Order: sequence, then C-alpha cells, then structure tokens
Amino acid sequence: MGAGHLPVALRRGARVLAALLFATAANAGDDLGIFAAEHVASVRSERERAVRDLWGRAGPEQRERALLHLQANRRPGAPWREAATMETLTEVRRLLLDDGDAAGSDPLAALVDSLDLRVVPGAFAARDEGRGEAMTVHVRPLFDARAPDATCAVTLYWLSSGGGEQRARSEPFPTAAIAVGFDMYVRPPLSRAGRWHLVLELEQDGVGRRGLPVPVDCVADLAARAKALQVASLEQPDALRSELWASQARRSDHGLRGADAVPLERWFRSCETDAGGEADPAEAVPQLLRGFDDGEHAFWTFASPLPATARRAYVLLAGSHEHPSDLLTGAFGRAWADLAREEGALLYAASFSFEPEERHDAPGFCDWLRRERGLEETYVVARGQAGAFLMSRMSRMSRLAGAGEQGIDGVVLCSTPATRARPSGTPGLPILSIDDLAPEESRTSGAGAAPWTWVRLREPRFVADLRVPELIGEWRRGLERR
Repeated sequence: MGAGHLPVALRRGARVLAALLFATAANAGDDLGIFAAEHVASVRSERERAVRDLWGRAGPEQRERALLHLQANRRPGAPWREAATMETLTEVRRLLLDDGDAAGSDPLAALVDSLDLRVVPGAFAARDEGRGEAMTVHVRPLFDARAPDATCAVTLYWLSSGGGEQRARSEPFPTAAIAVGFDMYVRPPLSRAGRWHLVLELEQDGVGRRGLPVPVDCVADLAARAKALQVASLEQPDALRSELWASQARRSDHGLRGADAVPLERWFRSCETDAGGEADPAEAVPQLLRGFDDGEHAFWTFASPLPATARRAYVLLAGSHEHPSDLLTGAFGRAWADLAREEGALLYAASFSFEPEERHDAPGFCDWLRRERGLEETYVVARGQAGAFLMSRMSRMSRLAGAGEQGIDGVVLCSTPATRARPSGTPGLPILSIDDLAPEESRTSGAGAAPWTWVRLREPRFVADLRVPELIGEWRRGLERR
C-alpha cells in the first residue's frame, strides 16, 4: 500500500471499527432473555407464511425450482418444524419472487434477507397531528450472510395498507456493521387505526434490495385502551383479555410479534364489545363460548355468519409456536374458507394445553359443539405436536373406542411426529395422516371399518398446508362412499 493511500485506509478502518463497537454495545443492551426463543419462532412463522403466500401465486416452474432447493437443503435429523433453515426460507422466497437465477447469487439481497427488524414499542397511537412516540428499530442478523466490504445506504420505509410508502430514516453503514446488527431510531407516521409495515432497504452503487416487511400496528387511543384492558384482565379475566394483554405488553416492551396475524385494533375491539365491531367476512375473529368453558379458551372463526343448518364442523388445533388465528389468515385461511363454504360447515381454530389437569379439552369441545349445534359430524384437525398430544390423551382416556358417542367422527394429523404406523389403542376411528417433504408423493390406506390413510407430500409443511383442506374434503367424501 502506498503512503498516499494509508490515511484513507486508516480512516476507513476506524469507521468500520467504530460501527462494530457501536453495534456490539447495542446488542449487549438488547438481550431478549427468556423471550429470545419465542421471537425466533415468531420470525420463522412470518417467513414461512411469506413463502406460503408466494407459493399460492407462483407458476409451476417456480414452484418446482423452489421445491428442489428446499429438498436439497433439508437439515437431516432436525426437528420437524425446522427442516428448512432461516437462510433456506429466504432463498426460496427470492426464487418465488423470481429475483435472480440462483438462490444466494445476489450478495446484497442475501445480506438484507438475513436481517430481522424488531420495533420497540411494537405499536403506536393513531393521531392526525404532531410527532409520534420515539421508536427503536433493532436490526439483527438471523444468520451469517457474507457481503463484500463496502458501505451501504440503509433506509427504513413505512408501508401503508393502501400501497403508499414514507421514508422513516436513512443512514450509511459499512457492511461489516450491518452483518453484526445495529439500531435505528424512527417516528411513526400520521395515521388512523390500521396496520402498517416497516421494511429495510440496502442500497449500494445505485442498486437497492429490500427485506421482508414486518407488521407494526396503529391503534386508536392506545395508551388509554391498554390501561383499561389491564384492569379488565384482572377484574373480569377471560382467555381473550388475558391473551391480548400479555401479547400487547410483550409487543410494547420488547417488540415481540407473536399472534400478529390479526391487527391489534381488531383484537382490542373484540375484547371491548361482544360483536367486536364491523369486520370483513373473511377476517379471523375470536369468540368466547362460555357455555362450554366459561371463557377459558378463545375460539377463532371467520367473521362471516356461521351457517345455521350446518351438518358438520372442523376443529383445528394449533401446533407449538402457532396461534389459532394463523390458521385462518392468508392463503391458508382462504383454503379453509373455501372448504367451509363448499360444505356449509362450521370451522373453529383453538389451542389446548393438553395438560392432565385441564378440565376442558379438545374432545370435550367437540362433544359439546355437536350437542349444542345438533351436528351430525365433527372432525379434529391437529397440527404438529398437538396431534401427538391429542392421540395420547384420547387413547389414555379410552375415548376412541366410543368415538361416535364422544362427538368425533375422524382425526386428521398434519406433520405429526411418529405417525407412520397406526398407534395401539385407537380402534374405531378413521384417521388421515399428512406428512411433508417426502421424496415422492404417495398415498397408503389401511383396510377395515376405520382405516388409517397416510398421505405423503413433497412440499414442506408450511407449503403443504395449502393442500390440506382439499385433501381432507376428498378423504371425508371417501368415507361417505364406504
């Protein structure tokens, strides 16, 4: 290196070192502690939903290319939920967006895709004038993405539900600091109640790449309503108020985004009034069925009026790290809505703990629902580990032997571990097991009055979800023909 270039190199090195020290100090003061695993699970769910929604709109060639990439990068022996890494999920998203010929071929896109935005507080108050509350955006890497040593313009944009955007902040950062993580400080836009998104853009040499937008809700009279909610949660506790208060507090204090499929304003209205205010018929809304459990569980369904003459119901049980509302939103929710509309069926999504001391369980709910609504058929659709818990509980309580009397006509297990052989102690009940990431698609059916049907799909669980309602409809019609 020549003497004339030495000061420039030293100055550049000093800037990089200062940025790294700043990022390290920011990370040290931002320890999520016991919430770290919860946040990572929420981010994974967001990225899976983003891939799932793109998959539903992609063409056959894009899907096949993405599927081959998923299969080639599957983690052997990983937990069923984590067969695809965060890095693989982001690469598949780019493939479905048709950004680039090969996953990972764009270093700038790989760098921005590696970053997660966590906004604290995670919601802001509606207003039509003045400056909003100060918000800290914690930008942290989810995985290692090596990028060439350079300086990027880092810009945050507010995206409205109507498609508009506002620049929130822009600063230059060296890529070495970006890869470690850093903080930025913004103010929210002037807005009525509704959902916004915040997205980060990296620009280098006139080329810009944007990451995955994260939701940030605007709520009318947020401070007053949050205080009222806290009081109501203590004085008149129920599942919906308690869950919303816990979620809102974590969102405000730590920027955690769990259970964000439904806008926060809708949650507040559902807690404050029996009807929950006006809602789009396709929107997921919660209900408290006090006749069943006096408000111990929140049951999610669609806002459209439930059919008064329904013959059957589907009860969806959320898996670990899933919220029931996740099952009824986006492309997955639309697939379930199509099945419910086609069959005139009731549809509820819920989460049960399956603890031995739990007084009100999923089989009990199906029994109550069948008697309360005069149904002829009730099917339980259990996802992930919830399926294993359900089968264990029902077998232990000897409920399957009298399934018809207990109000259950069939069980569907979606990506439930250890379901390749029909478990002992489960006679008399048809079971459909749907597995994912199989080398080839196949279907196996057992004989007898209560067959076990095993369907293996090539797609990963979060994409195979789009086919689950249709597969269940075909399976149920096959049972009618027996």
